[in-house]
Amino acid sequence: MPWLGLVLVAGGLVFLLLLLSDAHYYLLPLASRSAARAHHALRPSGSAGHLYGWIGTAIITSNLLYLARRRFARLRALGSMQFWLGWHVTSGLLGPLLIVLHSALTLRTTVAIVSAASLSVLVVTGLVGRYLYALVPHAGDGGTRHAEDVRAELDRALMQLRSVGDAARAAAAAIDAEADRVLLPLIEGGGRGGRVVIVAIRAR
Repeated sequence: MPWLGLVLVAGGLVFLLLLLSDAHYYLLPLASRSAARAHHALRPSGSAGHLYGWIGTAIITSNLLYLARRRFARLRALGSMQFWLGWHVTSGLLGPLLIVLHSALTLRTTVAIVSAASLSVLVVTGLVGRYLYALVPHAGDGGTRHAEDVRAELDRALMQLRSVGDAARAAAAAIDAEADRVLLPLIEGGGRGGRVVIVAIRAR
């Protein structure tokens, strides 16, 4: 969703502005920070540090709402899966940025190091997962379709395409052959042992 992209960009710019505006503090050696005027506010337990931590925690918590939305996939009133996936990605990036500010760019304890490493792994694997998800076409609601349904809908679309003209009929034949190559094994495989094979398409 375009507006989620704007939220992500705006959040990233705010992070950079906050980071740059207080760079004089973050660049200080740890031993010298306590004497800095900004230390009372920017340290992890300071007023600004606490605020960054609470907001980051709230955003990361909201990230889990996507999992709840998937659990109730048929309740369309809760919003589209596409929206919640977009927010899942957006919040998964913005939340950790605020946690970075909350930490004042320091990792002093084992707990902090392990937490930062775990969060980094989650962010990286999430980005990889989102990339892989983008490679698989999905329906408009983010769901998937049975191979048989895909074949039936494709047949209807190809019938309309063939009515356009000779060039369209040639294109339809090529699409039909490729669809048979991809979909028929899935349809036939879905009938063995009661397995249902799912394939996804992108709504046009």
